[in-house]
Amino acid sequence: FWSMLLLVVVGLVFALFALDSVMRRVNHISTIVAPISICITFGQTCAVLLDLDVPWPAQLREVLAALNIFNINIQLLRPECTMEFGLYARVGFTLMMPIALVVVLGIYMAIQFSLARKTSLAKFKAEHEGKSARKYLAEQAILVLASVFVFCSIFFLRTILQVFNCEKDYNTGKEFLRAEPKTECDVEGDGSIYFWMYIFGWIGIFEYSIMFGLVAYGLTIQKDMFGFLGDKFEDEFYYWEIVLVSRKVLLMMSFLFFSSKVEQAWFFGSMVIITALVMHAFARPFEDDLIDVCEM
Repeated sequence: FWSMLLLVVVGLVFALFALDSVMRRVNHISTIVAPISICITFGQTCAVLLDLDVPWPAQLREVLAALNIFNINIQLLRPECTMEFGLYARVGFTLMMPIALVVVLGIYMAIQFSLARKTSLAKFKAEHEGKSARKYLAEQAILVLASVFVFCSIFFLRTILQVFNCEKDYNTGKEFLRAEPKTECDVEGDGSIYFWMYIFGWIGIFEYSIMFGLVAYGLTIQKDMFGFLGDKFEDEFYYWEIVLVSRKVLLMMSFLFFSSKVEQAWFFGSMVIITALVMHAFARPFEDDLIDVCEM
């Protein structure tokens, strides 16, 4: 386990170095990122359809399950084959991810800063758009954190909110988790596993609210703070990434909490999609007209 964890950390650090190299060499990277982001969002949205109690054809179900890779679905790796990995473990793993990200980012920034100190200030500024090492690395850290927030929102909230998605068994009168039908939704027993999942669930919501608020606040005080995440939009719609994240989250919640009431799920999901389409058609927020068409 620890050797695999070390490999993951090293891999992520190298990935950050590769991303930094690409961003410094490619002009107008936002024009490349925008269509990729649209494709990822499409995959994430299609994957959450599996939450609905719909008898999807076997082949379509396999396709939707494969698209779950865009939602960082750990279950695709079948961890339960080697260890116990129920909802309790998934929630704990999800809560630890922001901390793990900060650790990896700290290692990356420490390495970058030590390399920058071996380079003359004039040379570093020439290679990094006239910015000092501290300013450049701070902007890189903010960009990475915001990018992960945008990409991982569905994964994070989908896992956390499963704790609150209970279904009543009319034979016994008790409520059980839909994601783990053997676990009773009982918060009165202090020692019960659901009690701790319930506490972790609220901690997760608190974590996400802080992250959402920080990103939204960051956009209001500095429009270009998030690099390619913001400069693909028209100047007046610099905040549109928050709108896109909200659309994904609301759609996921519609399918998750009304999974057994398919008609209501489709109704609320359709309302989210129609509202998003109307807003997009009115605003056309992307700088590239072709990307505006693709987003619709």
